[in-house]
Amino acid sequence: MEADRKFTFLPSYYEAVKDLPESQKNKLLAAICEYGVTGKEPDLDGLEKAVFTLVKPIIDSDAAYRRTAQGNGSKGGAPKGNQNAAKNKRIRQISADLSA
Repeated sequence: MEADRKFTFLPSYYEAVKDLPESQKNKLLAAICEYGVTGKEPDLDGLEKAVFTLVKPIIDSDAAYRRTAQGNGSKGGAPKGNQNAAKNKRIRQISADLSA
């Protein structure tokens, strides 16, 4: 298991399982959470497998986005001379002047 692995439990996951019988709902919620935290694919069948198949790509996409964002964040801010950094500095200065 990755030490910093996490996932977002979206409201749509709950909406997808809330009307299932208790046993299916519990099994599916546990499978979604286990996959989100450990990356281990569950052994499901029938309706549970169908719902998990729809949820899995969303969890995977979110994990890929987090890895990319974390990698970009570790690179630091914009390089000196970057026009976007200069624009932000001017915007903050204008905001500060207007607040004063």
